Amino acid sequence: MSRRTFTQAEAEHNQSARPYKIGKINLAIAGEVVSITGEVQNISFKWLNRPHYQVKDGTGDIRVIMFTAPAEEIKRGEKVDVLGVVVKNIFDRRNPAISAVSIKKRNNKVS
Repeated sequence: MSRRTFTQAEAEHNQSARPYKIGKINLAIAGEVVSITGEVQNISFKWLNRPHYQVKDGTGDIRVIMFTAPAEEIKRGEKVDVLGVVVKNIFDRRNPAISAVSIKKRNNKVS
């Protein structure tokens, strides 16, 4: 998918997204559009231009999967807003992940 397609998907999903704490996300809500806020703990597959982020808030952590590089560089330790669809984690099928259409930096870091 192109970045343009993801921008269009973000506009469509933004209105229907429900804000969630990460600890409340489970496979029972697979397919639901959600938004989360948290701190990036780890980044993988960035070299493939298909980055995966491990995002954590005070209630838990979750894998956030992008299928294109985000518009801005996201680094470990930064606080982010994520918009996407809950899916089965491809690396651990017992746990959910978020197939994200958008990940954006917040203005401040988690201390």
